[in-house]
Amino acid sequence: MDAHDPAVLTIQRANPIDCADSLKSFFAANEFPALVALVDTAYPEVARTGGANWLGVDDTGRVQLNVTLFRHDFEFRGRTIRAGMLANMVASKAYRWFFPSVSLVSRVVQDVSQEAQLDFLYSDPQPGAAVVSKAAGLKQLGALDRFVIPVSDSRRSYALAARAYVATVRLRVGFAAATRTTIDSTAFDGNRFATPIGVSSRLRPHHSESMYRRRLRGYPGPDYVWYEFRLRGHRRESEADAAVLLYGPDERRVAHVRAIRRAPNVGLSPLIPGLLRAARERGAYRLEIETVRESDFARELSRIGFRKRGDFVPIFGAAFTPAGDEVVNAMREWEITTLDMER
Repeated sequence: MDAHDPAVLTIQRANPIDCADSLKSFFAANEFPALVALVDTAYPEVARTGGANWLGVDDTGRVQLNVTLFRHDFEFRGRTIRAGMLANMVASKAYRWFFPSVSLVSRVVQDVSQEAQLDFLYSDPQPGAAVVSKAAGLKQLGALDRFVIPVSDSRRSYALAARAYVATVRLRVGFAAATRTTIDSTAFDGNRFATPIGVSSRLRPHHSESMYRRRLRGYPGPDYVWYEFRLRGHRRESEADAAVLLYGPDERRVAHVRAIRRAPNVGLSPLIPGLLRAARERGAYRLEIETVRESDFARELSRIGFRKRGDFVPIFGAAFTPAGDEVVNAMREWEITTLDMER
């Protein structure tokens, strides 16, 4: 080895609570202040739910590489599916090259496979890290894309065009539009819909109240609103048929759908008129949701009138059980949003 080459690293699995100070120093030194904060706000839940960090440590004991496995559970065809989401991959400047990162992710895949505690792994790496995922044994499963409907605009002619477009969407739904109830995020109990409602062929995520607080900056707070929907003919006192979490608008005047919790027999189209009104009332110019572009969920959005933006963020993954194999080969059944992607 050349004298100027970085030292060979030891790769090890770690409980993030046990190495919290080392992780904070590592993230701070590599200019990831958001991840420094996550060590205190998110990593305790990583440890509590069975996640972990895989670290590349040099011969002085300093952390030089990190990737974090977040535990996510889903319901799929009447079964609970155990998944791990890989995120927060960081390398120090001396190790920002291909082979150290491949070794790190390969070790994660190897360890998870041998333990057989998870059905599958998945990840949405940055464009430059996609080759790392592939070399480490993950295959590309599909891709994420943004789906958008214009709601209004600062320019009068564009605003009129957006309102006309929204009117055509509402006309398609007609009298089937669901009634909407607004609930402040500080008063909403996210655990009511922690487990997906009913049995479905779709892959639908578990969302606990602690997950919302961990994943969404400022939640609960004024930037987030829950809307409950009841289908036509269902009384206000009855249990909601669906609940949708809306964020924003952000600095670009975009309102984002962060979560949709609905029974299997509830279509998207009855919910959209109420969401479009809500987005406009909050001052948004566009309503946006990000999901798997190859999915039936995405096709529902397109039929309603959402337009694909063509972002194409790849999703990589690997299965370790027969149930996991079913999931990774059924991308059209995935019903997820960015809330389920750890970014």
